[in-house]
Amino acid sequence: MDHRAVDQAERINSSKSPVLEYCGGAVSPEMEPPKLLWVKENLQESWSMVFRWMDLSDWLSYSLCTTVCKWTYLGHAHMQHVNDNNSRDMEACGWDDDFWEEIGLGDLIEGHHAKIVNHNDRTKCCFPWPSSGFTDKANIQCLVGKVNTPFLHLQGLVQELGLVPGIAVGTSLIDAHAGGVGVIESVLPSETEAAVFLAKRISVSLEHDKEAICNRMVLVCGTSTCHMAVSQKKLFIPGVWGPFWSAMVPEYWLTEGGQSATGALLDHIIESHGASTVLANRAASQDISVFELLNKMLETMRVEQNLSFVAALTEDVHVLPDFHGNRYLVTNNSFPTYPKAKGVIYGLTLDTSEKQLALLYLAAVQGIAYGTRHIVEHCNANGHKVIACILGWNVLNFHFVFTLLESNCKINTLLACGGLSKNSIFMQEHADIIAVSWALSLESCTRRNRGRVEEITKMAGTKKKKESAAILGAVATRKYHNLREAMKAMNAPGEKYRDQWMSLDVKFQLPVVDDQMFYSFLAVIHPSKDPKVKKYHDAKYKIFRGLYEQQLSYRSMIAEALS
Repeated sequence: MDHRAVDQAERINSSKSPVLEYCGGAVSPEMEPPKLLWVKENLQESWSMVFRWMDLSDWLSYSLCTTVCKWTYLGHAHMQHVNDNNSRDMEACGWDDDFWEEIGLGDLIEGHHAKIVNHNDRTKCCFPWPSSGFTDKANIQCLVGKVNTPFLHLQGLVQELGLVPGIAVGTSLIDAHAGGVGVIESVLPSETEAAVFLAKRISVSLEHDKEAICNRMVLVCGTSTCHMAVSQKKLFIPGVWGPFWSAMVPEYWLTEGGQSATGALLDHIIESHGASTVLANRAASQDISVFELLNKMLETMRVEQNLSFVAALTEDVHVLPDFHGNRYLVTNNSFPTYPKAKGVIYGLTLDTSEKQLALLYLAAVQGIAYGTRHIVEHCNANGHKVIACILGWNVLNFHFVFTLLESNCKINTLLACGGLSKNSIFMQEHADIIAVSWALSLESCTRRNRGRVEEITKMAGTKKKKESAAILGAVATRKYHNLREAMKAMNAPGEKYRDQWMSLDVKFQLPVVDDQMFYSFLAVIHPSKDPKVKKYHDAKYKIFRGLYEQQLSYRSMIAEALS
């Protein structure tokens, strides 16, 4: 959410460097190059003292084994040179030196990129997914190195964590990609795999169709939201980050949309309202969260007004959620000004009651969902094609109902993790507005832990980044042959109980075979089948797009007046 480097980002984007093609056509002020340039221009003393620049995730790996994975690196370019044994600087073959020179950061490439990666030092640019398996010419997938203590400052860290030299250290990932690794395989097996599962009474390990994973979009929903989809071919989508090769799933191209403030926006809407203190006290007295209380209030208001669906409460209130800019292209005319986008609330009155706050909250949730709808539509319009399989399972007689959707359809399944994925209103509004089903996941538990299902349910959406770390560690230690294999084995679908998710139409349950087999569910949140709901949201979506168009028009008018 750090947008101090907006000016630097705009100057970098004016360079029209080929590197920008892999960032959706423009860097965001949240990316490393503009941040580095800001530091150089505003904190010159600090800049001159820095030994090496790295992300926090890179530091965590570096601090344990002095090997580091870096950013702003063209992984596909790296792989083109992997077999070049005569490369003078293997670790730097993915950097575009002309780009760094042109944007004013040429000092970062001095000494064989010493400030960001040093070939002569033990700090190397580690490619996370070198190949499908273990080979002589590539590192083990996810393995950065082994814990060692060559420097005094590392000895205390290793002792503090209770580690011993020789422990494998897995590749670090940024938080959004970690969430994606932890959730993207949280889907039911295919009909064939399920049959093998029942027949052999073993964990499913058959290879999924390579296209199956491409029909899903993962949303990591927290303070901000990241929207991630993968494809087998690189797709250049204006205004959407990527394509990044093997950045999340090995040998797939990652497309990453996003919204700068989502959970943070809802917090802001609530905490800045005059009724927030009263609402917080009421929630505390009932031992529930403010969001749970607001959701209950909205349902009560729906009944009082005799409405057929909750969303209709906001017929006169509309929110453009870009209170902290946004991370995606809304219109062709806006590019690349989207970090400067502003939020809009239409429909304010003098009412400062709790009910009015509930309406603002709901309208903000809807505005966030309209933004996600635009990202999904934009990705689909630019090449994301899928063959989607939906499997229905009658647990009583193990009868399969298998449906193969039309070939070349669009992204039709969303998977979510993060704090907002626990909010039933947030999830249902997204399902209705985007008109696709949501799959929610939980950490799996064995039959011995079945009594802890309720406790695990409360942790849904918050553990997926930790699960990702476990997946990476499992591959680094050769528990699994590669990342996809580990993801399929360790991603567990999950369930929210029906009293918490009144909107659930379908549940799927895999049978429990023995005490060691996982006990897991898939919760599917379907969009409403009421045509009035679709018609209503289609109208509000047009208003959402119009609010941004008007903002651009007003900005142009003021710029002309001040010129």
